[in-house]
Amino acid sequence: MATALQLIVVIVACFVGGCAHKPILVITSGGLGFSQMGEVRRAIEKQCPNADVVSAGWWDAYKSDLSRIIRESPHDHIVLVGHSLGCQTIAQTAGKVSKVDLAVLIDPAWDDIRLPRNVEHCLWYRRSDFGWEREANVNGASFITIKGGHNDIPQSPELVAAVVKAINGIPVKVRR
Repeated sequence: MATALQLIVVIVACFVGGCAHKPILVITSGGLGFSQMGEVRRAIEKQCPNADVVSAGWWDAYKSDLSRIIRESPHDHIVLVGHSLGCQTIAQTAGKVSKVDLAVLIDPAWDDIRLPRNVEHCLWYRRSDFGWEREANVNGASFITIKGGHNDIPQSPELVAAVVKAINGIPVKVRR
């Protein structure tokens, strides 16, 4: 199901925006439940002109094969954005590819994460409110606390603006 949905998204994106290859591939991966990644994804699509954005899914995106998405859509730069259980997925994916320019971990849940050395830059956000989800630690990164709960902080204007700024800060080669 997720593969068919991803194919439809790519076809629609090519039809609407043209199939011009952009230098940055951004993949978003939410946790269990309806994805809370909508605000972040929409902001990246609108405000990051050098980025192609792919959602790994809606209900259980953390189960998606992000490495396959990267192989099937080669780009010069890779950005992985995860929320909750999706953070573990992006950390595992980062270990399977040659380089990740930016990993964004939004309130990773349950298992602690060790970032591979090929992750150039990491933004790790943690909630301020108590929640039932275990707050995972990220070895090799420092966290930024965002006011709100586990499912609230992906909509934080502060977080969204910082992610957009970090993606737009990736140096890209101008193609002519």
